[in-house]
Amino acid sequence: MKAVFLLDEDNYNIIYSEECIKKISEKVEILGRYDSIDEACDLSDVDFVFSGWGAVPMDKKALQAMPKLKVVFYGAGSIKKVQTEEMWNKPVRITSASTANAIPVAQYTTSLIQLLLKDFFTLTRKVKENRQNKMDVYRLTDGFYKRKIGIISYSKIGKEVIKNLQYLSENEIYVYDPFYDENFFKERNLIKSSLEEIFEKCDVVSLHSPLLKETEGMIKYQHFSKMKKNAAFINTARGKIINTDDLIKALNERTDLTAILDVSDPEPLEKDSALYDMDNVILSPHIAGSLGNETLLMGELMYEELERYIESGDLKYEISREAFLRMA
Repeated sequence: MKAVFLLDEDNYNIIYSEECIKKISEKVEILGRYDSIDEACDLSDVDFVFSGWGAVPMDKKALQAMPKLKVVFYGAGSIKKVQTEEMWNKPVRITSASTANAIPVAQYTTSLIQLLLKDFFTLTRKVKENRQNKMDVYRLTDGFYKRKIGIISYSKIGKEVIKNLQYLSENEIYVYDPFYDENFFKERNLIKSSLEEIFEKCDVVSLHSPLLKETEGMIKYQHFSKMKKNAAFINTARGKIINTDDLIKALNERTDLTAILDVSDPEPLEKDSALYDMDNVILSPHIAGSLGNETLLMGELMYEELERYIESGDLKYEISREAFLRMA
């Protein structure tokens, strides 16, 4: 069996370690790495494509060049830049490392939720403002126990965040996701909620929805303005899911609220964006996803998928057309 890497060199090095490539080469013959189909050697005998960020789309031209292609191993999250309509019409399967990419996002989010519920950002700011690092903190924070936490979307990342939260402490977790019914969430000790209810009841609201036509601009002023006193909002999903002007308006009116934005609309923000000057907004430079050594986990996951496929024909992280329509 033969395989080819079809992605740019920078992302190839970020996703696939030398050790990972060596393990793959022990299972299949690797023909090389290419930036495009035009640059590639004869691909007529290729069984597998390894890909990721900087991918070559599996369009008509690519599929014609690889008539024996069986599986695309996409060593990253969303497959929208590689998957095509032509590919759905072929007996070619695709699997993604989105699960691996979900782990650091969930870890990052969980950490922020813990810090927010301890009022870390507010209190550390007060320490500097008052030049006093000793306070009656028992009266200033309710801590990370028996609080109300809202998760928007029971996505892969949303599920990982929930798992982390349930392991760490006893809290009430509200979930908004129209694809699941109340019994589904009850069985998992979760509370099914409307979008409005999550913002009205929860101490921290964390967004994990995919960016789809239906979710673009989904969260508006009416949601932010009804948040509990001293509540917080986290966005590690996509900036376009929220109405940024509405967020700015609400945060100007409600200085007790806090927003932590790892993504924005536009991205990057305009230099004169009001968000840069707001004390109750924390901006991070899109760091929630896989960074540094974390990216290598995606390559390792794809090697494990190859191994699983060769042994049994199974793919643990295969993406169906139905699932694709709901993905970011």
